[in-house]
Amino acid sequence: MGFELATSRSGLNMFFKEWQITILNYLWSVQPNGTTSSMVWNHLKNFMSEPMSRASVINFLKIMTERGVLRENVESGKGGFHGVYYLNFSESEFKQQIVEHFVRKLMEEYPDEAKKVIIDVILYKEA
Repeated sequence: MGFELATSRSGLNMFFKEWQITILNYLWSVQPNGTTSSMVWNHLKNFMSEPMSRASVINFLKIMTERGVLRENVESGKGGFHGVYYLNFSESEFKQQIVEHFVRKLMEEYPDEAKKVIIDVILYKEA
């Protein structure tokens, strides 16, 4: 799934910029219906203080498709064929995928240390 972690931030902001989170929230809000890049861009314009290029939106959607977060179906519509994007995960499932990605990577790179920390966190977590 390939994400970068910025531990100085919290929530989805550890992995995404604010405009990208706005896009993900929009996609979750329209599910199970899909949406086009144009619809996403038009929605995003309502939340941005600075203009956002449509190319940036398209690139983000393509990257999320490559990472398996989205799937794109080419559908016919007004003006020809359009890519319609659908989320492959609910918000909760998506967050779980991110956690799983990092845990598996840590287990791969530092198996003994990661296992010890995970067990300590599970057994001795503060309430």
